[in-house]
Amino acid sequence: MRTNSLLALVGTLALSGCNATSPVSAPLKVAISGKPLKVDIYSSINPDCTSRGSTTIRIIERPKHGTVEFREATDFTDYKQGDNRAHCNTRRVPVTQVIYTPAPGYTGADSFQTDAVFPSGNTRTVQYKVEVR
Repeated sequence: MRTNSLLALVGTLALSGCNATSPVSAPLKVAISGKPLKVDIYSSINPDCTSRGSTTIRIIERPKHGTVEFREATDFTDYKQGDNRAHCNTRRVPVTQVIYTPAPGYTGADSFQTDAVFPSGNTRTVQYKVEVR
């Protein structure tokens, strides 16, 4: 009986590890030293363009030469044609913005990684690369 319990526990632990998502690489962004840059937005909206709720984002890897903040705002989305929310792209909707600000005087490469949890429970891990000029 104890062997069956141990096997069930090992199986549960193995399956729970399958929920990890590998990071998506965002396109390279170019920032001006010391000036904030909106590098991304996260939205979770209904087909009528109303919010499903806020996306929770945390920093997994901090940038070495700047800071990252998240702002609740309204902004334009870029849902693909065929998505039942694509018509929302023409108006500002509730989003969470990812803002990167490079350290004043710094030029060169920087990067950071975030993990987002949407109101639906879906997740997205993103690796951002920034060239600071």
